[in-house]
Amino acid sequence: MLPRYLNIGSTPCEEDCLVIGHPLAQAECQLYRDQLKRMYPEGKFVVKGFPHDFGHYYEVVALMEDEAQTEAAWAAESDDGGVWDAQAKAARKVLFAAAAADKTSVEQFVAMHISREAKSDVANKHITGRKEWLNDNGEESAT
Repeated sequence: MLPRYLNIGSTPCEEDCLVIGHPLAQAECQLYRDQLKRMYPEGKFVVKGFPHDFGHYYEVVALMEDEAQTEAAWAAESDDGGVWDAQAKAARKVLFAAAAADKTSVEQFVAMHISREAKSDVANKHITGRKEWLNDNGEESAT
């Protein structure tokens, strides 16, 4: 039997997400997954990659292997809080600042803030020289 899952999204519903193929998209999605785990601890949330004509994109999916996980999946899909929580917001700021600095900082960020199962995937991405996506405060720019 194939596992059942429900696509939740790549970021909270009221937040902007990174574009397809952005080198930090998977790491950002891991932050969202961790936020959902804090909100719905009975759920099982994972990041799944999907192919696209313009590159690879990632979304958090909720696995539905039992009744508790299924309830958590539907609850998360209908109410993810809408915005980044304080912990995810702080981690996201560190992620973007580290990307502006260098790859070593990103790998340190991954080691400290991203869950164990995602560390190797994120750390192996090419995440260097991304200053063009950051403003002077180390935050993602709108351009």
